[in-house]
Amino acid sequence: MINNRLIHIMGKSRKYVSAQVLFQWISLLCNIVLMSGIALFLSQLSAGGNPEVWKKMIWILLSALVIRYACTTLASRMSHRAAKQVKEQLRIPI
Repeated sequence: MINNRLIHIMGKSRKYVSAQVLFQWISLLCNIVLMSGIALFLSQLSAGGNPEVWKKMIWILLSALVIRYACTTLASRMSHRAAKQVKEQLRIPI
């Protein structure tokens, strides 16, 4: 859940929060593709489907896995940068 009041107060971190949400959505979509692909792959495998289809499905699954990993990593970085930005804004100079 995004605290809108906090985002309004700390406007400079808005771009990092937006990027984090975007990367999390992409990661979620890749996870949906992964789970659906694994189910389809197992059903094709048990039915004795075409090996050419298996190769394509494996490439799709590997691609979705790599994209999901990258998006999860980037979302974590954006979260860290947003927190760092907020802490710098809240710090009182001595």
